[in-house]
Amino acid sequence: MLRAEYLYMDLGTMQTKLGSISPQVPFTIDAVILPTATATVRTDFTDQIFRVGVSYKFGESYAPLK
Repeated sequence: MLRAEYLYMDLGTMQTKLGSISPQVPFTIDAVILPTATATVRTDFTDQIFRVGVSYKFGESYAPLK
């Protein structure tokens, strides 16, 4: 006997927003505006699994029912 199975899982999405990132300057610059940046990290939790199996009975031949 041959059997197959397919599983799909979707466990959702997680999104994290990181705060402002600005360069560290050891002195003060009055006339220059330093750039800042923000970042967002998104993670999708999904999985796909495909399985195949084979079953075989060894040693006994087929005998019809009486």
